[in-house]
Amino acid sequence: MSESPTLMSYPLSMMFVKQIRNSFALLLLGFSSLVVAHHAMEVHYLIDDEAIVVKEGIVKNFSLLDPHSYLVVTVEEEGESSDWILEGQSRVVLTRSGWRFDMLNPGASVVFTAYPARSGETVGRILSIEVDGELYCSDRCDLLGIEKQEISQVREASSVIAVSVVSD
Repeated sequence: MSESPTLMSYPLSMMFVKQIRNSFALLLLGFSSLVVAHHAMEVHYLIDDEAIVVKEGIVKNFSLLDPHSYLVVTVEEEGESSDWILEGQSRVVLTRSGWRFDMLNPGASVVFTAYPARSGETVGRILSIEVDGELYCSDRCDLLGIEKQEISQVREASSVIAVSVVSD
């Protein structure tokens, strides 16, 4: 009469291999949700040169983060106040373009250009902002006629970095 295998009958190496295999499977499962969660801009925003909005408002909050930065601007139009939630490029991309953590403090007056949300909500994808008379781009600088600084120029610049408009 043979006995059924028990936990004690497995060699330790086999248990170790199973543990590694299960851990690897869980790791892959975790990363797969990150890949699915990332999206293309076109899904959420009207990526059309004719749809670009230009608004003026007051900064409510600014978060220079990875993978996307966020800016909340209170816009007053026709006696109505609304908060625009604007998504920008990553912290790395924006800081290479001259953006700084301290440049958009609450209460600062800004003018922004953005692709609006497909849903019609006051949400958008930042293209550029103008703050204190200086213009900073997020992406599509070429569309707006903004010359984007190279990282070497940003490193050499003083504490105030601005991107100037290219005039033809």
